[in-house]
Amino acid sequence: MSRIFLLRHAKAASALPGQRDFDRPLDKQGLGTARTLGITLMANGFQPDLIICSPAKRTRETLAKIAEFFAFQVETRFDEALFTDEWPSYVSALQTAENAKNVMIIGHNPAIEETALQLATNGNRDALTALYAGFAPCSLAVFSIDTPISELKPRQAFLENFLIDGVMTAH
Repeated sequence: MSRIFLLRHAKAASALPGQRDFDRPLDKQGLGTARTLGITLMANGFQPDLIICSPAKRTRETLAKIAEFFAFQVETRFDEALFTDEWPSYVSALQTAENAKNVMIIGHNPAIEETALQLATNGNRDALTALYAGFAPCSLAVFSIDTPISELKPRQAFLENFLIDGVMTAH
């Protein structure tokens, strides 16, 4: 069994005059919730083998905060398509994970939410309810699949859990 972790970046600051959306950092709340999420990930054994991250500043900062709590160094790739494209690019990025068993994508809405909705066939009822209520900043969908991630197709994953600000919705 493999796991897929879909993480929306933590809460970002509003753009300053003349600042590109790409360059928006996390705000104070976002830094705190990303840290809490990192603690929760490690407490529950949710350790990715590979992270595919948007190169935007807020996603890189989210990654840095959660990675402080990983038990080991995680291979990380940055993919521009995760900043600019829609859910099919997220699925394609996952399919590049040839040998990884547990893969995390750190991206943006609406694509991260659409990807989660495309993957979920069924799942834990509480997790599905939380997912359908919306994919807030610093939310994480945890999926399991029986096939290699490189063979991933829509509608074949099971939603195990959905975390909001580091708090699990399914137990």
